[in-house]
Amino acid sequence: MNWKNSSLDYEQFIDNILNAIGHIKFWKRNSTLSRTKNLINIFLNVTLLTLSSLLVISETIAIKNSYDLTSFAANLNPVLFHSIGLFKWIFMIIKMNDIEDILVRMKRCHRICLIYNETEEDFYQYTTKLMNYKDKMMKFTRIWFFICLSGVVQWCLNPVVYDYYNIHVIKVADENYTRNLPYPGSYPWIIDSNYKYILTFVFQLTSALTTSIEMATSDILNVIFLVNISLNLQLLNESLVKEKDNLIILRSANHELPAQKFKKELRNCLLHHREILLLVNKFKIVSSYSVFLLCFDSTVALCLISLEVSMIEINSSIECIMKLMSMAEYWSGVTVELFLFSFLATRIEELGLKTADAIYACNWEQPMVSYQAEFRGEHRRTTFHINQMIKFGLMCAQKPIIFNGGLFYILSVQTFKALMGFSMSNAVVLRQLSGES
Repeated sequence: MNWKNSSLDYEQFIDNILNAIGHIKFWKRNSTLSRTKNLINIFLNVTLLTLSSLLVISETIAIKNSYDLTSFAANLNPVLFHSIGLFKWIFMIIKMNDIEDILVRMKRCHRICLIYNETEEDFYQYTTKLMNYKDKMMKFTRIWFFICLSGVVQWCLNPVVYDYYNIHVIKVADENYTRNLPYPGSYPWIIDSNYKYILTFVFQLTSALTTSIEMATSDILNVIFLVNISLNLQLLNESLVKEKDNLIILRSANHELPAQKFKKELRNCLLHHREILLLVNKFKIVSSYSVFLLCFDSTVALCLISLEVSMIEINSSIECIMKLMSMAEYWSGVTVELFLFSFLATRIEELGLKTADAIYACNWEQPMVSYQAEFRGEHRRTTFHINQMIKFGLMCAQKPIIFNGGLFYILSVQTFKALMGFSMSNAVVLRQLSGES
């Protein structure tokens, strides 16, 4: 594929995201849609918010029916999961203008990269990385939506399998058996018939799918932004320092080439770094609440799961098997989501600190040490400007890029390891204490 077409495809990819999230701004008429489509868009958004809110309210009220610590943990986990999905969606709506600004800045970074990729080979390598980024993000979007939606469907099918086993295998009498629902809830009607049970089941399944869609959409956007920041830092570092001879800055710093060209190339790299830092700051504004909710939910959920594991009686009954499957599924979802964000945050922090080394190692001293003529006039002024740019570039790059989850969490692999270790040790200790009692 021609590199110009690849560049246009990348910009089209960003435009597609802008168009997609434009549907979330249901309070503002979309000029590209007809009146009918705008009304459908408003209806779908209001329906999502309404179903999610009703499910969270019903589950929250049902917490009062908890009769011990284990049942409290079992009732609280679904409330947390669905509340996080709802709140992430609300925060995304509130921060929609900032999200659009992030996408615009992604385009700016791309166009700056096009400036200092001069040769056909440079463009080919750059656009290849862009296409890999685009393809991976598309695959991640499909996979993450599939995981979230299929996880909810599987969770909701667990009580159906459990009821089928009890009614058709164990032959429990229908009049003495109460059917199970996917989630605990309190409703203004009594479920005393198959019709009401099916109606309630469909409501829980549909509402749970909406919260899953809301959470998945927010997570996908955040991952796209984090990976893009990581990609830009990687491209910047490779442009500043590279072992190969086709390095832009190193080639321009050769004493056979004028210092003015080196100054221009260095300026483009520092402009790129400035845009990356602005992109990071804007992302922090957008994701601060989401990251806090992620860390808070992960901490509470892991503690509650470890409590449930410590209290459950392990046996071969269908009830125990279904319970363990549900807990394993929920634990896996929480850990995968937390690890994904922690890994990307740590990678960005590492690449950000490497940028300072890359700026210092870009052979900025060559215009001075390789210049044979008298050191004055225009060359002296150019060298002074280069040194000033290096100085300010180093000052900006030496500040670590850290993503905070509110006032309590720093998103990193160390945080992930600490939470996982705490969860495991908590489960083991509680298991031993319950065994002794």
